[in-house]
Amino acid sequence: MTLSSPVGILKKIVAKESYIKLNALLVNKAFCTKEKLLFPYHKFSNSAILLTDKDPWRNHKTQENFSRTDITLDFKRFDTSTNFKGYDVVVPITIDDLMVCSSNRESIKQDIIPIPSIEAINICHNKNLLNATLQSAGLGHFTPGNNIQFPYILKGKTGEYSKEAFIINNAEDETLYAELLNDPNFFKQELIAGTTEYATHIVFKNGKIAASVTVCYKYSQPVYLQGKTKQICSYIVKSKHLDAFTQILNTIGYEGLCCLDYKIHNGVPKIFEINPRFGGSLSLYFFSLLRHLN
Repeated sequence: MTLSSPVGILKKIVAKESYIKLNALLVNKAFCTKEKLLFPYHKFSNSAILLTDKDPWRNHKTQENFSRTDITLDFKRFDTSTNFKGYDVVVPITIDDLMVCSSNRESIKQDIIPIPSIEAINICHNKNLLNATLQSAGLGHFTPGNNIQFPYILKGKTGEYSKEAFIINNAEDETLYAELLNDPNFFKQELIAGTTEYATHIVFKNGKIAASVTVCYKYSQPVYLQGKTKQICSYIVKSKHLDAFTQILNTIGYEGLCCLDYKIHNGVPKIFEINPRFGGSLSLYFFSLLRHLN
């Protein structure tokens, strides 16, 4: 058997993916260790933080790096009876809870993490509206192009984790998804191929990035849907595009916590969406984001 045989090629791929996973594990471990050493425990001593109770796994991951602090993390579903005044930081994780916070912003302390305006929430929640807003502001080069060729993405204007997203490879797929292609709640988007994708989590305050954490995702194939395709791994990296993100967030009048999902194409970040909330991959690193906030 040679390395060029099917079995040899498979072993080579497995070995490469194993190395990538191990490297990611070491990078994340080193990052978390450093952040724990540098965390200003005195500044947040006896603080109370309220977060959406999204699911037990996410709650556990978020809590993990706070386990040896005196910071209280409460996970609840928000409604009109929620006592927001009893917390130093309020972090909605769902759009529904974000809307509750927007309606109760006078009761929420916003000096550490602001609550976005309803206008900014609506722009980000509607992916097609976000694209149109950036394009009209002369920032269309940060969005996937309008020259739609196979394969391309068909996606819902709202939604998360690619639940309403589909890869259209050919005319047969267009026939299969004809109803959605004619649905005004769906739109076409250029597919940016590549095995690397990023999520940059940002707290944006007073027109500037107050804190950020960037997670890099690795996939085994260049054409996929995040959330529907299993990742090889994810790990922390330093973003090179914070100036561009500052320009974009100021354009839409954003203040608060958000997550930008994107790929790099010819050196330019192509933004698929801006989630106006706590993104899933932030869970393990939320304490690091908090470290940089005053």
